[in-house]
Amino acid sequence: MGMRESVAIDEQIRNAMNERLHKDADSCRCMGSRMKTWILNSISKYLVGAFLYTKTSSELWLDPEERFGESNGPLVYQLQCEIASLSQGSLSVVEYFIKLKMLWDEVTCLIPTQGCMYGLCICDYGKIAAESNTVNQLMQFLMGLNDAYDHICSQILIMELFSLVNKAYSMVQRVEKQQNVNLLTSEAAEGVALNTRWSTLRRCDQKQENFRKRDMIDKKS
Repeated sequence: MGMRESVAIDEQIRNAMNERLHKDADSCRCMGSRMKTWILNSISKYLVGAFLYTKTSSELWLDPEERFGESNGPLVYQLQCEIASLSQGSLSVVEYFIKLKMLWDEVTCLIPTQGCMYGLCICDYGKIAAESNTVNQLMQFLMGLNDAYDHICSQILIMELFSLVNKAYSMVQRVEKQQNVNLLTSEAAEGVALNTRWSTLRRCDQKQENFRKRDMIDKKS
């Protein structure tokens, strides 16, 4: 292949690439224009005038949030205080766990678990952050349980790498069910014992009554 043919091919490649870039740019501009229109239509008519000359859709998306957005700090603080002060008390394990999980979910919506900022990164930052969050939730769950679950809490804490929150919940719930069974068995046993004592007392009273009647009959005769 001669020099002229090589130059001609390079020129064709450059032209094709430029043409493709122009098409992509036109497509991006069209999409950006549609996005700007959609965002502007979503803004209150009393505020939209302040954003009509924003250049890009990304700026239009971020600018209102920076100007008028409210901090989630007070709400996050309130939720964290509720989590810290929440204890099982008279609640069942199921009721306590559901109430705690609702608070966790609210916090997660306000402060999502952060991942690595690099798409192809293999540092496992997201996994580490998720595990750290799981451990924190586990500690919060165990700290709020009643003293009756101290033994199972100790077993959970010595497990390798800590057990997951759902697994810990399942273990505690099994203990609660066993305690309820033991309580019912104990109450049933107490009931049987009371009935037995009551029957014995009634028999004794009946015997005493019979003796009194016989004694009265003997005295009359």
